[in-house]
Amino acid sequence: MVIITDNWLDEETLQLLDTVVKGPIKKLDSSGNHVNYYTEYEWDLVQCNLRDHDIRKVIFAKLSKLIGKEIPTEYLEPMQLFAKQFNKNSYCAPHSEDPEYYGDWVFMLYLTDEVDGELCTDSLKILPKRNRLVLMRTGFEHWVEKCSGPRLNISGWPFATKEVRKRWKEKDSITTH
Repeated sequence: MVIITDNWLDEETLQLLDTVVKGPIKKLDSSGNHVNYYTEYEWDLVQCNLRDHDIRKVIFAKLSKLIGKEIPTEYLEPMQLFAKQFNKNSYCAPHSEDPEYYGDWVFMLYLTDEVDGELCTDSLKILPKRNRLVLMRTGFEHWVEKCSGPRLNISGWPFATKEVRKRWKEKDSITTH
């Protein structure tokens, strides 16, 4: 199931989100450990206070209404809500997240208009567009085409387990020692 909603946030909330999603960039790629499924990818994590900012409550309240299940807003794991930036040639190869670890849902809220870098499934191609929400069930194959310029969005698996973070920490401790 894929839900696509344009003009998802009101303009005031969207502008506030623009000010929150700023910070240092950390390049992420597919060289590290994964949870139950290897995926090739390359994109940048925007290090910001999104998980601690009150705007998370607005976002998760609206998402909760769409899925019919309350999303927790306190003590969030990094994979539950984060900001990411795709740059020239960023992509995600075909993959699927295991609902056992990532929960039932994943979302993307695009903060920029784009000409490429579509989110794809076997039957859909979704072009990133400012204030477009894409909400999907986990567990089926999808990918992101390479993009030609910078693309900013917030994303997350609101019901991701701590196992996802634990595996990333194990990767970090292995690669730094």
